Amino acid sequence: MSLDKRWLLVPALAVGVALAYSHYRRGDLGRLMENFRHYSAPNATLYDAVTAPLLGGFFGRVATGLAGLAPQA
Repeated sequence: MSLDKRWLLVPALAVGVALAYSHYRRGDLGRLMENFRHYSAPNATLYDAVTAPLLGGFFGRVATGLAGLAPQA
């Protein structure tokens, strides 16, 4: 992911933090977290099934590259 694309995540993160803070202030952060778990759990399986073939090799290459940089670690 290029640096320019990573900056697109900043507004999404800011909105997420603002949403969590507003729920925290109202005292219903627990309900927000329960909704997050309820709606994210089914989607996580689909996400894993779709992205594993695409990203599986990438993470393997990154791990191999990092192991080569610090073989004693």
